[in-house]
Amino acid sequence: MGKVKFIEDIPAELKTAIDAIVAETALPGDWSSNVIRGNIPLLPRYRGGISRDEADSRKMQYLDGYGSLAANGRYAWDRDKGYLYEVVDGGDDFWTFN
Repeated sequence: MGKVKFIEDIPAELKTAIDAIVAETALPGDWSSNVIRGNIPLLPRYRGGISRDEADSRKMQYLDGYGSLAANGRYAWDRDKGYLYEVVDGGDDFWTFN
């Protein structure tokens, strides 16, 4: 079940780590990923606010206040571009700061 929830769509660094673990431990099973996109945001670039609807439509990953993955977090991580947005509830407003 972990593969279904966390490894189907994964950042490049995590794919490298999982491949190393599988090679070292001979872990059985299929640990391949269908989609490898984005990088882990160790130093993300903040881009302003975004509505939850817009974040969902752009398939962003939600993060809590500590930077951990969250189902309904305060921040939205655009994995494809490497930006971090604050989720602003209330309407379909979307804005960024350059």
